[in-house]
Amino acid sequence: CSLQRNIQQHHFAKISHITEVTLTSVRCRLSKAQFIPARVLKLWTGSSCRSNKDAELPATEEQTAKAEAAVGTAANHTREWEIAQAGMTLLKNENNVLPLAKDSNVLLLYPSNSRGATVEYALNRMLMEDLCDISKVTTACWAEMSADDELIQEALTSADTLIVMSQSVSQNAEIVKLLTQAHEEGKKTVLLSLNLPYDAACYDTDAVLCAFQPYGSAHDADGNGPFNLNVAVALCTAYGQSVPDGTLPVNVPKVTVKDGAVTFEEEYLYERGFSLKNWGK
Repeated sequence: CSLQRNIQQHHFAKISHITEVTLTSVRCRLSKAQFIPARVLKLWTGSSCRSNKDAELPATEEQTAKAEAAVGTAANHTREWEIAQAGMTLLKNENNVLPLAKDSNVLLLYPSNSRGATVEYALNRMLMEDLCDISKVTTACWAEMSADDELIQEALTSADTLIVMSQSVSQNAEIVKLLTQAHEEGKKTVLLSLNLPYDAACYDTDAVLCAFQPYGSAHDADGNGPFNLNVAVALCTAYGQSVPDGTLPVNVPKVTVKDGAVTFEEEYLYERGFSLKNWGK
């Protein structure tokens, strides 16, 4: 019928517009060579390419302007930050450890040097938003750290909270030592699970907040970056920038750890769909 044809034409027009914007943005943001594989071009445009070689797609000034107005805008970056916030998932929060107070004395340990820039970005952002007194935060990479390191011990002594970032399903012996020491000394402990959430079962902490994605890069609405979006959002969330409202997408089994090796048990520690809702209560 004519109504159905009109609906189809409307959808085709929308798809055509989206395709044009996507192609244009790719044209403008490719490397200097500005080539797209022919098979990709065919997929996007529906047109055939006789050659298997890459097809050149030069962008006009008008197309460039349209792409810059539609892709990577301040609104885009604000929205992606909000989307990451919505995915943060709280699994544990004993004694309402989270959110952290602005003036908390914190020792923050991150798992690799590549996370350092993101941690620095998040701290500076929270400073600007008056969420954190960063003069009271000591950061260190724990990849090759010893729990007995003099500087680490000094930082833990003056801290009231130990935050551990983890991004692998394993148990680091030095981190276990520091967590045990922190518990014995009455300090608060927080695990920020950056990748697959199975590491939530690997460490004994007062709070567990899941971010699910430690990779990729992003910029904020002011153009600052690059940084890893979910890692930065997780740290800002821990200080109360937003309320974690995500749910666990998988079952997290209990684990048995022997000589650092993790073995999954049949019983679940957290079930798919679980999330804790005692934020700030």
